[in-house]
Formats: sequence, structure tokens, C-alpha cells
Amino acid sequence: MRETLPTRWWFVADEHKAMFVEELLKEVGPGHALYGLDVDVTARRDGSDDYLFHIADGRYADVHLTFRGAPEPPPWPATAVYATFEEWKKACADDE
Repeated sequence: MRETLPTRWWFVADEHKAMFVEELLKEVGPGHALYGLDVDVTARRDGSDDYLFHIADGRYADVHLTFRGAPEPPPWPATAVYATFEEWKKACADDE
């Protein structure tokens, strides 16, 4: 069963996942919280460049991609890392 997402978030279709992961990998460099980690995109926030990435170790990262196509200086792209999906959902609810 698939989790439910907060308002204004939607799941990224499988056929689009690779391009968002590729963009993230272009943007993060040494010193960034996600540098060198194995990630997969899960969801996108409607009307923004905010994406939810699942990290292979089980954590989740809410990332604001810049779509610059090149490494950004840390802390960009802006990233918040959460221990669990539920922790991320609670943070989203607190932001509403």
C-alpha cells in the first residue's frame, strides 16, 4: 500500500524519476548532506521545485532543486533531512 502525501504533494511517476535524481546529483557537491548518498525521488510539491527524496538508509530529504545543472555551493540545494516519512509529513503539516 502506498503512503498518503500532504496537501499539494504528488508522487513522481516512474518514467520521470531518473531526470530528477540526475538533477540532484548534478547540484550536490562535497560538503552537502546528500553528497555521495544513494537516493530515489518519491514526490514533488505542486507549484514549486521542492522534491522528496528517499535515501537508501531509510531517511527522507526534502530538497529545493535549483535546476542550475551544476554543483551548488553548500548548503544549496536547500535540504532538510528527516529520519522517517512520518516525520517529514508532520513537518509539512506544521508548515501549512
